[in-house]
Amino acid sequence: MDFQRSQQQIQAALDHRNVEQARIPYEEYTLEALAVGPRDGTPVLFIHGSPGSWDNYLDVIEGLPEFRLIFFDRPGFGNTKPLESLPDLKEQAGAARAVLDHFSNQPALVVGHSYGGPIALELGLRNSRHVRALILLGASVDPELEELRWYNYLTSVLEFMIPGALVRSNDEMLPLRNQLQAQKREIQSAEPDALPPIYVMHGSDDGLVPVENVNYIYDLPGSRSSLVCIQVLSNQDHFIPWKQPVKLAKMIQAAEKRSCSGELYSAQHQ
Repeated sequence: MDFQRSQQQIQAALDHRNVEQARIPYEEYTLEALAVGPRDGTPVLFIHGSPGSWDNYLDVIEGLPEFRLIFFDRPGFGNTKPLESLPDLKEQAGAARAVLDHFSNQPALVVGHSYGGPIALELGLRNSRHVRALILLGASVDPELEELRWYNYLTSVLEFMIPGALVRSNDEMLPLRNQLQAQKREIQSAEPDALPPIYVMHGSDDGLVPVENVNYIYDLPGSRSSLVCIQVLSNQDHFIPWKQPVKLAKMIQAAEKRSCSGELYSAQHQ
């Protein structure tokens, strides 16, 4: 897979499209962001994982010409400055909200991949009026499934030898379990309809984020939402934005219509 996108690939994806670029202030950061597509289209905010950058979602642009697609480099990554880690889900959700507010005053579909999943969930929990639906891709949200591995500790010791993006990613991983536990407590105390509709896509063979996270989403965040749609992709791994852009585009279109059909499994909590 081509995970590192060249400027030529980015330009080819953006050619002949309406593109607005912006540098958006958030606390001590300047967020690198852009919106692609018609201004009157339904806004879709994309939150990348850890490490990552906005162009992780590059391949989905072609399939969603009618939407206003909003991308940004999260604090600590890409061209957002300074390149300093911000290992806090609430602060990361605040940065995402700043980007959304800059480009749109309409409720948005919010897509989060991997570590971007709990950020999206945090945004939906705290800003439900601004979120039309959540789309969680290979999302690491269950605190009981979040485990540090040996290389997380090694990275902390040897950070002077390791590329900066991996060090900043490791900074995010170290406190994540505790932050997910805090998020879980907030969801447990929330009202039944506190969360917007939730759409979930996860690979059955995800070796980085266990597929059992979908059970947690159904059982807990799903119980605070009127609609949960789950799609488990057989024989697929963690890298959904790169490998499944067509399926992702279809899920975004379904979320806009608040529908579950075809390969989506729907569950409505009473």
